[in-house]
Amino acid sequence: MPPHLWAEQLQTGSVNIAVDAETKPSAPQSNTLRAWSLIALLFIVIVLLEGLTGDRSELRFQGGKPSFPLILSATGAPLEIHFKSGPREELVIAEGIGTTRLQRDPSRAKDAGYEVRSLDDGTVRTRLSFRRSPTQKTVSLRPPSGIEAMRLDSFDLRVVKSTRATIGGYEALGWLVVVCFACIPVVCLLGRSPVFSQWVFAASTLTWMLFFQPAFALALLAFLVFVHRLGLECARNHITGKGASAWNLLRLGGGMALAFLLVGKYGADAVAELFANPGGLALAMPLGISYFVIRVLDTQLRWYRGDLVDVSLREFLAYVLFPATVAAGPIATLPGFRKGWLGPVSLSEIGPPIRRILQGIAKKIVLVQIFLGGMLFGIGPVAFDPGLMIQVLWDPMGVTSGRILMLPFLMLLYSYLDFSAYSDIAIGFSRLLGVRMVENFNWPILASDLQEYWRRWHMSLSGWCQRNIFMPATLATRNQFVPAYLTMLAVGLWHAFALPWFLWALHHATGLIVLSKWRHRRGRKRELSRGRICAGVGLTLTFAAAGYSFAFIGDTATALAIYGRFWITLVTLGQI
Repeated sequence: MPPHLWAEQLQTGSVNIAVDAETKPSAPQSNTLRAWSLIALLFIVIVLLEGLTGDRSELRFQGGKPSFPLILSATGAPLEIHFKSGPREELVIAEGIGTTRLQRDPSRAKDAGYEVRSLDDGTVRTRLSFRRSPTQKTVSLRPPSGIEAMRLDSFDLRVVKSTRATIGGYEALGWLVVVCFACIPVVCLLGRSPVFSQWVFAASTLTWMLFFQPAFALALLAFLVFVHRLGLECARNHITGKGASAWNLLRLGGGMALAFLLVGKYGADAVAELFANPGGLALAMPLGISYFVIRVLDTQLRWYRGDLVDVSLREFLAYVLFPATVAAGPIATLPGFRKGWLGPVSLSEIGPPIRRILQGIAKKIVLVQIFLGGMLFGIGPVAFDPGLMIQVLWDPMGVTSGRILMLPFLMLLYSYLDFSAYSDIAIGFSRLLGVRMVENFNWPILASDLQEYWRRWHMSLSGWCQRNIFMPATLATRNQFVPAYLTMLAVGLWHAFALPWFLWALHHATGLIVLSKWRHRRGRKRELSRGRICAGVGLTLTFAAAGYSFAFIGDTATALAIYGRFWITLVTLGQI
C-alpha cells in the first residue's frame, strides 16, 4: 500500500474500502451524498433527453426532406447529409440501396471504408463510412459520372462515433510537448527551489493556452484566482465552526467548476458552437478539460474539510496547470503533487524518464496507430480494408461471429495501450520537470476479478472516485448498491454525457455488485488455484471488453446490437 494510505479498513456488508488519510471524511456525509445524487440525476436526465432528441444529422434533397424512392443524377441536385452538431470529429456509417452505386463528391471528409455489392433482386447496395472534419457541415452523394439517372430506394445514416474538437487539435498537443521540453532546461538550471519552478509551470501552460485559445486562457486565469480565494475562505469557515457557510461556498465553487465541464465538453451543440471561433476569437475549451475540472473539484473538497489553508495562488496554479499532465492526466491530488516534488533531475537520473517517454511514443505510434488502428479502422500502413470495426458497424447483426467476438477485445486493447501511452509520456515528462507523478495503470488486463480490474485501471480516477464518492456514499447509506451506481455514473459522466456511457456505467456497477454478492455468499476468501486465477482473468477481460460496446460506439442502437450479439455468441459457444 502506498505510504499516503493508512491501514484503516471499513467493512460495510461485503465491500472493503481503503480510506486515504489525506481525505478521511470529517464533514457530515449526508451533504456529500445529496450533492452526488443530484449530479447523477442530472446525468440521467440529460442522457435520456439526448437519447430522445440525439439525432445530429439529417438528409436533404433540393432543400427539403427526401422521400424514397428518389431519382438522382450525376449532374443534378445531390443527396446531402447535413450535420447539426457543433465542432466535432465524427465517424459516419451510411448504406444506400438503388439501381447503381453511390459515391461522395470530393470533400474534406476522409474515407474509412467503401463497399459495393449487387443484391439478388438486381439492386446495388452501397456501404460507406467516412470521417467528417469539425468544420464540415455538409456531405453530398451522387451516382457515378456518366449515369444520367438512378433510383435510390432507401438510405440509412448513423453517426457512430463523435468526438469534441478543440482549436489546434493535434497541433496544440504537439506544441504542448514543445513547451514541456522548453521547461526542462529552465527548471534544471534555475529551479532549485519549488517556488521558481511553480511559476514556470503555470506561466508555460498559460502561454501555450494564450497562443491557441487567448480569450479562454484569460477567463481561465480569472476563474482560478477566484476559486483560490473562495476555497481559502471555505477552509477558514470550516476551521472556525461555520459549517453551513463552508458548505455554501463549496456549492458555489463546485457548481462553477461543473459548469465549465457541462458547457465546454457536454453542452448542447448550439452552446458548444459559441466556443468554436466567434468573430475570430479563439474561444474554445482546452484539451483535457475533464482533468482540469477534477483537479479543481478535488482541491475544493479538501478546502471544505478545512485542509490546505496554506496553499498559495502560485502553488494552486502550478498544480492545476502542470504542463506534463494538463492534457491527459494522470490525476494527482494537491498533497500528492507536493510530495512528488523531487527537484531538478540530474544527468545521472535522466535515463529512466527518457526511456518512459520513448516507451509511450513507441506504444502510441507502433501498437496503437499502425497496428490496432489498421485492424480496427482501416487506416495507416498496416490497414485492413475496410477495418474490423467498420465491418461490424455496417451490419452488426449480419457480420460473422468471429468478428463480433474479436471487436470488443480489440477495442479494450486499443483503449488500454492508447491511454497508457499518454500516461507514460506524461509521467516521463513530469520526472524531467522535477515531479514524481502517480501511476495510472498497473496491468489491468491481468486482473483476476472486476474489483481488482478497477484497482489497476485508470487508478488516479478510480481512486479519486472511491475517496470522494464511494466512501462518503457508503458511510451515509450503509449499503453497497447506491454507492456502486453513483460511483460508476460519475465515471461515465466524466467521460461523456451520452446514453451509451450511461449504459456502460450500469454494466460495470451491476458487475461489481454481483461480484460482491457472490463473494459474500461464498464466505471466507480461500486461496485460489492457478487455474481459477486464469479463469478469473479471462472472465474479467470478457466482461470489461463487453462494456466497450458502449464506450467506443456513440450510436446507442448499434452499441446495444453489438453488446447483445457478443453475449449471445459467447453463450452459444459455451453450449457447444
